[in-house]
Amino acid sequence: MAENIFGGVHMSSDVATSDLSKGRYLGFQSYISYRKFCTGRSYNTFWDLKDVISAERIHRLMQNYQDVRDVELMSGLWSETPVPGGKVPHTVYCLCADQLIRSAVSDRHWYERPNRPHAFTLEQLKAIRGVTIAGVMCDVGDSVYQIQPAAFHSISERNQLTKCSSSKIGKLVLSAWKDPIRS
Repeated sequence: MAENIFGGVHMSSDVATSDLSKGRYLGFQSYISYRKFCTGRSYNTFWDLKDVISAERIHRLMQNYQDVRDVELMSGLWSETPVPGGKVPHTVYCLCADQLIRSAVSDRHWYERPNRPHAFTLEQLKAIRGVTIAGVMCDVGDSVYQIQPAAFHSISERNQLTKCSSSKIGKLVLSAWKDPIRS
């Protein structure tokens, strides 16, 4: 990755240092500010982070930062464990989810708003809400014949590969868009 980060412009780059520098240049708040935003809790010591960072990584942060308030955003994100069943760190998950919610709430054309022109009916909204990313991937993937129902989560005992034809895979039911019969 380091050799290709800038394509043909540079032969190599230190991605980690580049990310830390961007945080400094852009004036990002400290990592614990984002944790407080996500949890509502205050973080006064490194050990207050033990719910999302392993003891080994907390020790590493303590070697590089004198105070927990000094931990830079990217360092904190790199140190976190992934959300249960996923591969994304807790704070990244929180910030992405928050941004998606804000986007939906602020978008006057959001598909779930009942007051927009040609709004979806309740039956159509129910059909849309029944769709999963696994169902979409089954529908559009040329070679996708089975997938785990919770597609963003790793395959596991509770999230096993399932045939696309299974009712566990949420697909779009188009009957909600059927034109009414006219006499």
